[in-house]
Amino acid sequence: MYLRHIVPKPLRKALRPVRRMLLPPRPTVLGYLRECSTSHVAGWIQNHDDPGQRVAFEVVCTLPGATRVLATGVADLFDPVLSAQGVGDAHYGFRVTFPTPVSESERDRIEVRPIATRKPIQHEPPTLLGYLRERSTTHVAGWIQNQYDPSQRVAFEVVCTLRGAQRVLATGVADLFDPVLSAQEVGDALYGFRVAFPTPVSEAERDHLEVRPIATGKPIQRAPSPILGYLQECSTSHVAGWIHNHDDPGQRVAFQVVCAQPGAERVLATGVADQLDSVLSRQGVGDGRYGFRVAFPAPVSEPERDHIEVRPIAAGKPIQRAPSAILGYIRERSTRHVAGWIQNAATPTRRVAFEVVCTLPGSERVLATGVADQFDRVLSALGFGDALYGFRVIYPEPVSGLERDHVEVRPVATGTPIPLDQALRATWQPIRYIAMDIVDNCNLRCPFCLFDHAPVHRTNVMDDAVFESALRLLPFVGPEGFWMSCLHEPTMHPRITEFINRIPREHRHVMSYTTNLAKRMPDSYFATLANSGLDNLNVSIESRDPAIYERMRKGARHRIFMENWDKLLAAFATGSAPPPLRYIAMAYKSNLREIPSLIEYLRNERRAWKIEIRDTYNVPHIEQEFRDAEFLDRADWLWLQAALARYAPHEVSLVLPPDFAAVAPAPDAAAPAAPPRPDSGSAEARQSAMAAEAPGLLEARMFHDGSMIVYTSPLGNYPNYGTELVRTNIRDIADPGAFLMSLLEGQRSH
Repeated sequence: MYLRHIVPKPLRKALRPVRRMLLPPRPTVLGYLRECSTSHVAGWIQNHDDPGQRVAFEVVCTLPGATRVLATGVADLFDPVLSAQGVGDAHYGFRVTFPTPVSESERDRIEVRPIATRKPIQHEPPTLLGYLRERSTTHVAGWIQNQYDPSQRVAFEVVCTLRGAQRVLATGVADLFDPVLSAQEVGDALYGFRVAFPTPVSEAERDHLEVRPIATGKPIQRAPSPILGYLQECSTSHVAGWIHNHDDPGQRVAFQVVCAQPGAERVLATGVADQLDSVLSRQGVGDGRYGFRVAFPAPVSEPERDHIEVRPIAAGKPIQRAPSAILGYIRERSTRHVAGWIQNAATPTRRVAFEVVCTLPGSERVLATGVADQFDRVLSALGFGDALYGFRVIYPEPVSGLERDHVEVRPVATGTPIPLDQALRATWQPIRYIAMDIVDNCNLRCPFCLFDHAPVHRTNVMDDAVFESALRLLPFVGPEGFWMSCLHEPTMHPRITEFINRIPREHRHVMSYTTNLAKRMPDSYFATLANSGLDNLNVSIESRDPAIYERMRKGARHRIFMENWDKLLAAFATGSAPPPLRYIAMAYKSNLREIPSLIEYLRNERRAWKIEIRDTYNVPHIEQEFRDAEFLDRADWLWLQAALARYAPHEVSLVLPPDFAAVAPAPDAAAPAAPPRPDSGSAEARQSAMAAEAPGLLEARMFHDGSMIVYTSPLGNYPNYGTELVRTNIRDIADPGAFLMSLLEGQRSH
C-alpha cells in the first residue's frame, strides 16, 4: 500500500525528506525515440548515473480503450551515432518489432517507458536538411537528409497548396544517389528524390508546390537559385569553370565575362557553358556538358584580373569563385600516423606538397612533410582522375592523445589545413585486413574455385584457443575488416554460431565472412546472424536458374539454397542487427544475359546492400574445357560493362579481367568537342604506384591451425599480397601491439 492511501497529506509532506533517505533516488535516464511505426520502435536509452548499466523498458500503447504493453526489452544494442559522439560504449540502442502490427491511430499513442522511472522518453526532434532543386509542371526533385542520423532515409509528401486545389500529389522516400552531394562528400549521398506526377499540374499550381518531410510537416526550402556553378580558373588571359541550370539540365547557360573594376567596368567576352567537364561527367551531373573556357582578346592587368566576374545572363549575378583548387580530407589521425588525400582540382596531374603540423600551444612543430602522390583505392573507385592523390605518414615518434587532436595537414601552396573527414578514424589500426579461415575445406566443388579442393577429403576446424588468440588482433584491424572465411566455407565449422557470439560486440563491425548458403543450417544460426551486428555477409550466387546454379555450384542443391536464403531473409527482417548483404556472382557465358535481371532481383527483393560481379582468378587447376565453354570474351565484357553502367560504384561493382582495357565509346559527332584532358600519367606509372607499399600498413593470412603469414600492404587492391614479413602462429604472439610495432619498425629500417 502506498503512503498516500494511509497517511494524511500534511504528514506525507513532512515525511518526504525521510522517504528520500530511505528509498534510492531515481536514476537520471536519457534517451530518444527515433523511429515509431505500426510495426516497430527504435531509439536509445542511457542511465546517465551508471553508463555501464543497460536500461530495461516497455513499449506501451496509450490509446484510450486500447491501452496495453506491446513489448518489453533492454537497450543494449550498439548505436553508431552515439559511438561517433563518444557517448560511453554506445551500447544503449534498441529496436523492437511488435508481434503484430498496430493501427496508425495506435502508433501515434505509443510510448517507450524505462521501467525504473515509468516516464516515457521523448520523440527525437529530427534535424532535417534539404533543398527543392527542380519544380516543374510534371515533377519535383531535390534532396533531404536527417543530419542527426544520416543513415536514415526521410519520407516525404509533395503537396499543392494553391487555394481551391490543395492536395497531396505524391509521396516518397529520399533515398536516391545524389552526385552533387557525393562530390561534396555528404554522408553516403543517398538522400536524393525525383518524383514524377501522375498527371501534369498547371503553372499556377506548380508555383505552390511544397515538399514536406512527414516527420516535421514543414516544407524544405527551394534552392537559392537554379543556376549553379564555379569560376575555377581566372588569369590575366582566360577564365574557366562550369555553370549548370538545375531546373533545366538540358539547357546550356549563356554568360558574360565582366571586369567589374570601379570606373572601368566592361564586358571582356561572352559565351555558352556547353563544353564537356570531365569531373561533372564522372560524378553523373547531367550529361557533363556545362563547362566553359574563354580566352580574352587581349590580356588584362593583374588588378583587373582580381575584379573579373562570370555572370549568367539569365541570373545577372556572378557565379562564385571555387573556394580553392585544393581539395582533400584527413581520413585517419592517430597518435602514430595521419592519412588522407589532397588534389589540385585545377591541375589534377600536379601532386600537392604538404606539411603535418602540431598546433597545440607549447608543442607547435612540424611533424613531417610529404607529397600526396600515393594511389588511393577509394578515389580510384570514384573515377577521381588517376587516383594518385593519397598520403599516409608515419610519425618518427608517437604523439600524445592531446597533440593528436591538434594535428593539421597543410598544403604548402595555401597554408590552409584540409578538413577532417566526417568518418575520421582516430585510432591506430595498422592491419588493413586479415584473411582468415576457420576451416580448411568446402562443401562444394565449384569448377572455377581459386582453391583446388580436389585432393581435400577431410575437414580440419579451428579450435577455441586459436580463435580466442585471433580475436586479440581485432583492435588493430581497419575498416576493411577481419574475415572469418577466405578460401573455404565457414559454415562447415560445427560451432560457427558460438564463434560469432564470442566476438566482442564493440568489434563486430569489422568482422565478416562469405558463404555459399548451400549447407542446411538450423534456425538458431540464422537468428544469430540477424542479431550479430557483423560488418557484412557475402553470399555467392551465379543464377536463379536451378540447372545453371547447380552446374556452377557443383555439389549444391538449388532447393536447399533457396530454403536457406528464405530463412536468412525472414530472420533479417525481424533481427536487431542484421549485417548488410553483399552478393557476389562470377560472370560466365551461361549466366551473362541473366546478370542484369539478377541484379534487379537482388536489389528489389533480396535486401542487396552491394553486388559484385567478378572475373575468374585464372588459376592452373581450372579445367580447360570449362575455360573454353564459359570464360567471357572481350565483346561479352563490353556488353556487361554497358549493361551495368547505370549503377553507382557503391551499388554494383564490376571486376574486369586484370589485363582488360575498356574501349572508349565513339564520340558524338553532333556534340560540341570536349576540351583536351591533361595527361594523367602512363598506365605503367599507375601500376607502379598501386604496387608500392602503404607506409605503416600490414595484411595477414591466417589458417585454421593459427599459422599466419604477415605481409606489407600494397596501395592497390588485394589479392596482390605485398612482401612477406614473417610466418608465425597467433598462439605464439604474447603482445599483439608490440609484435605489430616490431614488424613496422623493421619495415621502416629497410
